[in-house]
Amino acid sequence: MIQFLVHNATGTVGVVVVENVKANQPLTGWLMREFVLTKLYRSA
Repeated sequence: MIQFLVHNATGTVGVVVVENVKANQPLTGWLMREFVLTKLYRSA
């Protein structure tokens, strides 16, 4: 499931598209221009 969106790999702004994101939770995101999925962790 995609949980955040970023326009491209050099983008500095993303949009979280799910609710109730918790600290240290892994998130799967979509880099829209590159058609690539990526992961990140939300820090506290």
